[in-house]
Amino acid sequence: MSTPTSTPSFVSQELTNILSEFEYGIKPNSVKISQTTAKNSIFQLCLLENIQLTISITDIGFIITDASPYPTANEVNNIDLETVNKWINHPFETMEALLLATSPKFNEIFHQILFNKLLDLQSQQDVED
Repeated sequence: MSTPTSTPSFVSQELTNILSEFEYGIKPNSVKISQTTAKNSIFQLCLLENIQLTISITDIGFIITDASPYPTANEVNNIDLETVNKWINHPFETMEALLLATSPKFNEIFHQILFNKLLDLQSQQDVED
């Protein structure tokens, strides 16, 4: 992770990166900036499992500070919420690592996309041979 300069533009850029890179793995329109200070920045997003995370971006990485059912969710699997709660206050070097650890649905989609890319690469190599 790049070292944050703790400016609103840094947070905006990080969130833009998250949205573009991982839009398939978070609930649409769920990212909200809560606070930006000289030490850290805090934002919220909702996992595909309808769990809202409050995440702090610090110089040691991305840290989940709170997890709760998304306010408009009809239902949340308690096992998914328990899984996320195990990761509260644990620093993640990347947002990808955080999402892989906390969201089974993100994990599944991420690995399917990776598998498809590998299949495409194999197909390209077969055509070249």
